[in-house]
Amino acid sequence: MSSFLYINPIGENIDYFVFDAKKNIQEHHTIISNDISISFPQKIAELSKKYTLSEVWCIEGPGPFTKMRIVILCLNTLKYIYPTIHLKGCHFFDLIGQISSKIPLLKANRKEFLIQENGSSIFYQKENLPKYEYIGYIGNEDSIDTFTKYKDSVDTVFTVFESLENKSRFSPIYIKKPHITCPKK
Repeated sequence: MSSFLYINPIGENIDYFVFDAKKNIQEHHTIISNDISISFPQKIAELSKKYTLSEVWCIEGPGPFTKMRIVILCLNTLKYIYPTIHLKGCHFFDLIGQISSKIPLLKANRKEFLIQENGSSIFYQKENLPKYEYIGYIGNEDSIDTFTKYKDSVDTVFTVFESLENKSRFSPIYIKKPHITCPKK
């Protein structure tokens, strides 16, 4: 029986679910953020051997550069090895736009938050955030009165991803691209 693999790398950790065709969860696991570079590729290899994956669904960002790079490279490699797998992906802000009237909110770094306002991604410092009802991921040390933490649900995942078109590969969306500098001598 074919299975669907859903990956959500947007929060602090990576959550994945394997569903059967009847929307039953066959497996769910969380990969802790400080272990992603080793555990995620291993877990994808295990899942590809354990299940007959027909589709892979992924939230493609925005997220931290290294985490998104690892996730997207692994999933695109999976597609290369198993070319019959269908890929479907979306932006976190688009996902929230389909399921909620709240404004999507992500913690970009320790001083800034990222929201989507009128179709544009905008960075705000916490004290300058407009007064909206928010949903997303901000970290445990922050609190915003009008914030709800996003939690995946079977119905949400199927509603959003079943309606998407297949892709030939995933493309990561970064919160901010890395700024690499050389040390000065």
